[in-house]
Amino acid sequence: MRDMIVGSQEVNSSKIGNRSKEMPRGALTKEIILAKVLKLKYDLYSEKYSKFSDNEKASANEMLDSVLDILNEYRY
Repeated sequence: MRDMIVGSQEVNSSKIGNRSKEMPRGALTKEIILAKVLKLKYDLYSEKYSKFSDNEKASANEMLDSVLDILNEYRY
């Protein structure tokens, strides 16, 4: 398949298709997404992301806060 441009990165569309076949087919709930976003926020200040500056981490934290705000607009 043809490569697609996403932002400034090239993505091979065939890899996207293969990745989706490996993903679980269960329901995705608000609680699951909430737990994953909160884990990202927690991990942001761990050793895993130590290569990023404090400003970069603060920006990522703000974006994750925005995701949490959006999630709170939904009941499920």
